[in-house]
Amino acid sequence: MAALALRCVGRRCLLARLGPSLSARQTELNATAASHPEYYYKLWRAGSDPLLTRVCTQLEPFFLLLLSSVVPMGTTAKEEMARFWDKNTKSNRPLSPHITIYEWSLPMAMSITHRGTGVALSVGVSLFGLAALVLPEQFPHYLAMVKSLSLGPALIYSAKFALAFPLSYHTWNGIRHLAWDMGKGFKIPQVNQSGVLVLVLTLLSSAGLAAM
Repeated sequence: MAALALRCVGRRCLLARLGPSLSARQTELNATAASHPEYYYKLWRAGSDPLLTRVCTQLEPFFLLLLSSVVPMGTTAKEEMARFWDKNTKSNRPLSPHITIYEWSLPMAMSITHRGTGVALSVGVSLFGLAALVLPEQFPHYLAMVKSLSLGPALIYSAKFALAFPLSYHTWNGIRHLAWDMGKGFKIPQVNQSGVLVLVLTLLSSAGLAAM
């Protein structure tokens, strides 16, 4: 950025100082060099152009000031990172925030559960569809196989509840998220109350689906 400012400001100063002389010699000066005032500065230092020698003698303090302000960005970034890591080492800070340093809360747990149930539903539906394509028999055949195992009612009910829970939770909590999208229920008490309501509705609906 400083180098770009040097070129722009230096070019304007040269145009203002040289005036008609620069216009008369416009065809002699390379267009690329005209946008790089440090090129003129080098010519002046070499003493190869009398006109530029006179102009750059007057502009020498200006060039030296701007050239001295150009700091290599790589060096500055390295020094900044070195200071950052040195400060972290001395203060014994963790490298990055992680779940073990936070105090668990209901909204936090429900947010994670919402994502987990979403993944579970996606995987479950995908596997169910893939099984329908790959397995040789139809669904009633495999349902009859499960019934023939004579599993206890408690085990069957638990399995059905486990299948119904992700769908119920993701549905009710999804409605809660839709309410948030409309800008409602963002206050902390409301967030906690809606979370409890979602859990109650999830348990009731899961139990009802498992009983069917």
